[in-house]
Amino acid sequence: MSEAGAPRRARIVVGGVELEVLSDARPSLAELGLTPAEREVARLILQGASNAEIAGRRGSSLRTVEKQVASCLRRLGVASRGELVALLEGGDG
Repeated sequence: MSEAGAPRRARIVVGGVELEVLSDARPSLAELGLTPAEREVARLILQGASNAEIAGRRGSSLRTVEKQVASCLRRLGVASRGELVALLEGGDG
């Protein structure tokens, strides 16, 4: 994964010519290394859901959701839900 804020690079071949393409697009949750369950939890956090609401929507225990939220934060290298939202929505915080 590239550094935060840095353009992503890809090499493509067009008409026999190799080109390097830069993109400001944010990586997907899958590209960030989150499991399917963590991706769903992260999406619900982005929607403003509390842990209890996430547990209810997913049919999971509150403790399971707490562990999944902690895992999301750890994998993404952020310390809070607010930082997670800023990272995934492209904010500066």
